[in-house]
Amino acid sequence: MEALGLFLYIMAGGYSQRATNNRMAWSGSTVCKYFHRVLNAAYAMAADINKPADPNFRRVHNCVMQDANFLPFAGAAGAVDGTHIPIRVAV
Repeated sequence: MEALGLFLYIMAGGYSQRATNNRMAWSGSTVCKYFHRVLNAAYAMAADINKPADPNFRRVHNCVMQDANFLPFAGAAGAVDGTHIPIRVAV
């Protein structure tokens, strides 16, 4: 529960590791270790939870269709049109 609280504190508040170290009174390595444990667990669940509503990408959001800034991306499937793409941040 503490690791989840730490993760939400960092993600929701946008706090740095140093600010979190001071707030939680934990060492930097402890904060890093527990943050990454929860992050890895969330990533493992992402394949089951984060799925596009239309796996064939036939539907395009109205905001994308009406905005001229997105015209170069017409017909492309990607993050611009709401597709969830699994990623892993290099450490």
